[in-house]
Amino acid sequence: MVYLAFSPDTLLSQVDGFSRIQACAEDIRTWMYQNKLKLSGDKTVLMLLGNKPQLNKLVYSSVIVGDSYIESVPSTTNLGAGFDGDMSVKCHVQKVCIICAISQGLNDA
Repeated sequence: MVYLAFSPDTLLSQVDGFSRIQACAEDIRTWMYQNKLKLSGDKTVLMLLGNKPQLNKLVYSSVIVGDSYIESVPSTTNLGAGFDGDMSVKCHVQKVCIICAISQGLNDA
């Protein structure tokens, strides 16, 4: 996981923020290549965190890393925990409830 902060208030700050994200991801890809590892573009995600007014200001929502075009996602899972772009725990709670319901159904059988 990589975390970079930037203000979405101006186009210039957005361009700078996305340029830093892209450069950081490219540095990681280069390091992995030099160490005989591969950054899998189809498993790499970009998630933008912020409140709805901040996220609505964004003009950009993707980066290019190597040959991969990485579009931002509204939610993702990391180490079993769900994360949403608006920083609520709704995504994680829904997944836990589904797992509990499945588990309860298996216990009843």
